[in-house]
Amino acid sequence: MTARAWVRTGLGVLVLYHLLLGVWTLFLPRSFYDLFPAPGHPWVTFLPPYNEHLLRDFGAMNLAMVVVLGTAAAIAERRLPRG
Repeated sequence: MTARAWVRTGLGVLVLYHLLLGVWTLFLPRSFYDLFPAPGHPWVTFLPPYNEHLLRDFGAMNLAMVVVLGTAAAIAERRLPRG
């Protein structure tokens, strides 16, 4: 496997991760707040109460990362992943 193929594969994995996280957070923010990273293990116990606006912004940011990483994977020029 060439170096470019490894980079594309890594970027593809990141695209899938951000896509799943972004869709979940943007469209089901309460579910994300209650269940991430695992049911019964809330990660936000030390943070302020549930904030739908903050979670939707986080989801939208992850979907924006999908666009950036997907473009970098499609073009696969050296300057894009190094950014």
